[in-house]
Amino acid sequence: AVVPGRLMMTPPLSDRFNTFGLSVPTAINNGGAVVGYGTPTRGSGEEAFLWTESGGLERLGQAPGGAQWTRAEAVNDCEVVAGESFYPTLGFVRPWRWRRGEGFSLLPVPAGAGNVLIAGIDDSGAVFGNVAAGNSQAEEHPYAWSAAAYAALPENGYHVHVWSADRCGAVVAEATAAGSDGNVVATVFLWTAPC
Repeated sequence: AVVPGRLMMTPPLSDRFNTFGLSVPTAINNGGAVVGYGTPTRGSGEEAFLWTESGGLERLGQAPGGAQWTRAEAVNDCEVVAGESFYPTLGFVRPWRWRRGEGFSLLPVPAGAGNVLIAGIDDSGAVFGNVAAGNSQAEEHPYAWSAAAYAALPENGYHVHVWSADRCGAVVAEATAAGSDGNVVATVFLWTAPC
């Protein structure tokens, strides 16, 4: 089946953002705002961007505190952006939220946290993602951030990885556990939220 719609080309990011061919769109909201990351000059770290049809390309830059690279991973319908940045002094990736007029807000993480990877943001600004335990990417746990607080999402005995969240805060995740025969069993978790 053919889906009705139109093809719209954004201005090439390579003309205004990236001089050697790396720009990655990562998410789109219901209004058509696109976020992602790109490299503005050869040898520089990746920077986050927000693109809208009316405003064009907006470079968000690097998160504060010495980030080596910054990636926008999610955008809500209010054009609030969430993502992560790598901090070489910590050796880990840390989460942030960005609002127009306010800039970046670094999000807190649990004690002993390793890398944090962002998966989504809802229209209230709640951010969803995965927090690794120390240096182990094999042991991740799902988290949600609202304002300046965070909370672990329930795992119910599974190893859970958050993949996406919608504008209402419904979260879809992959859940794995060892079956009775020792084989890994995978299923899908869905946390729902009223909208």
